[in-house]
Amino acid sequence: MVGYMTGTKNVHDLIDDIANTLIASSGGYWTNNDSTWNTNTRTEGTNLSRRSLKYLKGSETWYFSMEVINTNTNIYRSCANTNYYYAKGIRFAFSQTWTPSTGYPAPPNSQTSLVYILVGNGSNGGCNDILNMQTTYYMWIDETGFVIMGRPEPTADPNQNSFIVVVEHSDTKEYTDGYPNVYLFSQTNIWPTLHDGSSNNGGENVQLHRSILRPWAYVWPNNGGCWSATQPYSYGISYYVTCGYWGYKSLGNGKVYYVKPVINNEANAVTPIFQSELFFPWNEGVGLIDGDVIALEGTSKKFLCKSLDSPDSTNRLNFAIRYV
Repeated sequence: MVGYMTGTKNVHDLIDDIANTLIASSGGYWTNNDSTWNTNTRTEGTNLSRRSLKYLKGSETWYFSMEVINTNTNIYRSCANTNYYYAKGIRFAFSQTWTPSTGYPAPPNSQTSLVYILVGNGSNGGCNDILNMQTTYYMWIDETGFVIMGRPEPTADPNQNSFIVVVEHSDTKEYTDGYPNVYLFSQTNIWPTLHDGSSNNGGENVQLHRSILRPWAYVWPNNGGCWSATQPYSYGISYYVTCGYWGYKSLGNGKVYYVKPVINNEANAVTPIFQSELFFPWNEGVGLIDGDVIALEGTSKKFLCKSLDSPDSTNRLNFAIRYV
């Protein structure tokens, strides 16, 4: 069903729902790309539950894939010692080409982001199997892409993350740059962007969480240095209404003030190309609460405010997602 949907499912069924709904959306821009990339194999210790789509509109062609990472993946090694975490989650990728036997190519012809859902200490044996773990989700899908917010059910893992992932295509942008009109944004509630630029995991490695993919202009983060948990705003996507506020309800006139996230063409906040129509962030304590529905003036669009903590953290993701 194109539009808004919510429920509780495992991540294998979620990527199937996303792929199948995109394929069924209007325009016929999204098609199934590789029949060998399916969710039939969901075995613990494998990464073979996956989907691959082709996007074609006019002269714009690219490939988008989703993989359930169900192996203990080393995601962090500090610069000072050998401590590390293991993670499991969903890896998203854009690619310029596709080879049926091997999938998406190596960078720079692809961009990837592994969104961590389960994170465990490597010295304690890593993460649990995510095969049957249920995730409560809130999602909008249409022909432009999707936005999903999810909260996993409790497991024995010490650092479970709720998450938001947005993939969105825009038909227009401020100037011609030779790049596709698409981006990915993602964030988790414990570590907004957990990344490690050390020699172990740095550079283009596919186990990194990147909050922003902008084919083929840049990815963020993709820098050197040691472990960091950084808020992603102003590194390619910007959305401040005023200093310190993203979205809020005025105590004076009762109106909601917000900014549709501005997508930039470099990892900064000064090269805007288009604005999102699928989501925007909001602040707690200034008039808005979880479950509020915001109707946009001059349009029939409505957005649902969601606030997600996770089983292991009271940190919350506060985003409004397309609802109507």
